[in-house]
Amino acid sequence: PRRIELFVNPARRTHLRSVVDDDGELVGFFNFVPEGHEVRIGLGMRPDLTGRGLAQPFIAAGLDYARREWRPRTFRLWVARWNERAVRAYRRAGFHEVRRGEESRFVEMERSA
Repeated sequence: PRRIELFVNPARRTHLRSVVDDDGELVGFFNFVPEGHEVRIGLGMRPDLTGRGLAQPFIAAGLDYARREWRPRTFRLWVARWNERAVRAYRRAGFHEVRRGEESRFVEMERSA
């Protein structure tokens, strides 16, 4: 039922955007979910591009896009607890931990827009 709601309820739809380089090659994606004054973000970069110093410009480009589209006050994301490299990248991008539940496998992070 919840998955169906994402397709039939326009208010619950997400905004999936591909990121390509100058040659048209896929770099990664952003999934934006605007809710009120907040935009929730999911993102991923092509694995062979990680560890090359591209995370900060990649994240910054996605946040800039979301600012132009929705003018949020806050950005929020969740990251797997085991993915320390991603947690560090999000911290460098200005996100801070909001919640790291003992029972949850994810870390909730946010930053002001």
